Amino acid sequence: MILKKYEINFIKEEYTSGIDNVITFSDLDNDGIDEKIIIHDNDFGDASFDLIKSGEEFVDQFNFEGKFPTKFKYIWFKDLNGNGYQEVVLLTQINDSLFINIKEPLLKNGLNRNKIFVDRISSYKSQYEIHANGIWSFDRYQDSLNNLYFSINAGFAGNPRSIYKYDFNKNKITKSPHLTNTSSISELTNLDDDDELEVIVSNYAAQNTLDTLFTKKSDYSSWLIILDDDLNYMFDQIEYKVKSGPIGKSVISDDGTKHVAVLQKTYGDNSFPSQLLKLSHKGEILLTKQLIKSNYGNLINNDNKIYLTDVLNQKCLQFNSNLELIEEYQLDRFYNLKIANVGASKSKEFITIYNNNEVTIYDLNFNHKTQFNLNFKNDKSDPNYEITKDKKGELIIYFQKGSI
Repeated sequence: MILKKYEINFIKEEYTSGIDNVITFSDLDNDGIDEKIIIHDNDFGDASFDLIKSGEEFVDQFNFEGKFPTKFKYIWFKDLNGNGYQEVVLLTQINDSLFINIKEPLLKNGLNRNKIFVDRISSYKSQYEIHANGIWSFDRYQDSLNNLYFSINAGFAGNPRSIYKYDFNKNKITKSPHLTNTSSISELTNLDDDDELEVIVSNYAAQNTLDTLFTKKSDYSSWLIILDDDLNYMFDQIEYKVKSGPIGKSVISDDGTKHVAVLQKTYGDNSFPSQLLKLSHKGEILLTKQLIKSNYGNLINNDNKIYLTDVLNQKCLQFNSNLELIEEYQLDRFYNLKIANVGASKSKEFITIYNNNEVTIYDLNFNHKTQFNLNFKNDKSDPNYEITKDKKGELIIYFQKGSI
């Protein structure tokens, strides 16, 4: 029996001014209360965002040269220079070129860096299509200066498909080799005790025929990749002739050595069953655990415990760092399980959204759950959600689909 631990109360429903507008939240001035940021295209079609303080006080509209590369409107927040105010970093496109732009909107004469060149992108049938994701590095030197790591992937055009690092101190972009697959950043971690961060890459084979000018490898295979701190390969890429690519998370073994747990999954191919691997930073496969044929989702590491979702059987499997099965949890219907802090304590919770409407929150032991329905109508898209808090410190979850 799973008990109810969390209480969820509906607050309100509101509409954005445009169907492609994105609402997000961040505490830009470090006062403990999140600001609302509405990201949109301005009247000229260029990238823009509106900044709203708590209490719905409109601050200003900020405009940038160039458009958002896609309707997803990629934007990140971080206090880059350590002065207590977060900057807004966003990705823009002008013709075939991509740029990052940095704005400190709540500080008079704040940091302002525009049109930092990232890369050129190829077109397919005269159209540009890219996807991106970003993650901030840890402040490993405790000097308050941070780097932004992000991936950019083109679709049918096939270029770029790389991971990038923006060094704030040097105002410099570093680019990885072309990664062949559609790739993203699974984790940043120091694997080899050199005080530098390595990049664990997750990817999948989109099965596009790529121009050999970009890569000599095949996108019909998936490639296991870890990048060193200079974004070059730590070891030769490991090939798997399946579409679904590897998902990796760092784990600490019993002797204190850091390794990488990797889920290599496949669909409908009996000749290559899904498996868990334990990998050294040199690319040595230390352990292999074959998994039963199923539809596996994502891999989560929390406190050195590895959680693997089995979507077909509606289970979450928990393993230790030696890939030994510790616990098996039978869940209600779900598709993609994520981990976030949605409760009042510092402990994290699991959150999942089923059929784009049914939300379930579990504690880490799956002993307590709360379910509620978003009741979005006539919209089959996946909802985005943000976790923020009000003036009283109560946590609020905002869900967005389309213009609602």
